[in-house]
Amino acid sequence: AMYGSGRGYLRALLADAGAEVVEIRGEMNPGFNGIHPEPIAKHLKPLMDLVLEGGYDLGLAMDGDADRTGAIGPTGRFIDPHSIMTLALRYLVDERKLRGDVVKTVSTTQMLNRLAGIYGLPVHETPVGFNYIADLMLSNDVLIGGEESGGISIKGHIPEGDGVLMGLIVAEMVARYGKPPEELLADVMTEIGRF
Repeated sequence: AMYGSGRGYLRALLADAGAEVVEIRGEMNPGFNGIHPEPIAKHLKPLMDLVLEGGYDLGLAMDGDADRTGAIGPTGRFIDPHSIMTLALRYLVDERKLRGDVVKTVSTTQMLNRLAGIYGLPVHETPVGFNYIADLMLSNDVLIGGEESGGISIKGHIPEGDGVLMGLIVAEMVARYGKPPEELLADVMTEIGRF
């Protein structure tokens, strides 16, 4: 939880769904215990170690205000926001049977463009900043919108990045497919090419 506003939420929701959950960095600490509360690999070593040592299926992290997410697979590999958004697009189309536009910032991965092309979904590229994504989410039929730093949202939800929601979607994907995120990403890359 990176000591931020998302503390307790993923733990409670996943535990209520029957998952075994251990929350770290879940205490209130306005100074974030001296760490930079960003869910990127260099700030997630304690989570990586816990996932590896505990034999867990998945580690999830949010930033301080819980609008961005990152994930750790059971091998300790960091799953970046570009990959999370790509996996979520695949999941929403293949499993939830949803359709709509894909909105991404110009600095977000081309994996989305390739996957959207396979599905026949329009892609809109915006300048950096979730406000540009939000504008399109409010005016178009957008399935998923996101930026390179991990702010992602989906159809039917608020037009703002939501780390709790995306953490739950990653957990749902892992449970539904019965595969770790590293394997899910490898599966996508067999379809769209190596990134």
